[in-house]
Amino acid sequence: MLVQLCNKSTQRNPIFWYIFLQRILYLCYKLIITRLVFRGMKCKGALAEYSRERADDLMRAYDKYISSCERISMPDVYRSIVNMPASRFWVSDKRAVIVVSAIINGSDILNGMWSLKREMYSEIYNRVMALKAAEPDFSLAKLCRIVVMQPAPKFYISPGTAKAMVCKVRKEWNRRKRAKLRLFQSR
Repeated sequence: MLVQLCNKSTQRNPIFWYIFLQRILYLCYKLIITRLVFRGMKCKGALAEYSRERADDLMRAYDKYISSCERISMPDVYRSIVNMPASRFWVSDKRAVIVVSAIINGSDILNGMWSLKREMYSEIYNRVMALKAAEPDFSLAKLCRIVVMQPAPKFYISPGTAKAMVCKVRKEWNRRKRAKLRLFQSR
């Protein structure tokens, strides 16, 4: 290895070891960061930044769809609500910048994603490029921040994910709705 290539006097020098370890740590850091940023997905177990707001938005769509139905079939409910418009793209602007930047640089980052995520980031990329044509002075971060806050054409989640989210938050959602109703009635 590198240590064997050096002579004995260099091996005893503490500055040599300090610089050697610094370089090894830097290379490890670069390898880890590069893998996290460009592998096309977040780390396992990462929490969504806007999970409560996204769940509230999904429950709003759920209530709207349920109230418009005569006959309720739950598989149809979940299939329909995921295709209803969302109030925004449920991804952080930082993550959108990373993915859009990778697309611009020619990376194949979209190939490793699920089809719905690929569709969402393609939509964000198209909107960013359209906005960049209108506002060429804006940075990529600002463009992504603007686009992510725009209404999205759908939720970009599967019906199974929607079912899991609705089942998880339905009790809390109904409790908050009843509390608002009680507050409104007491006035």
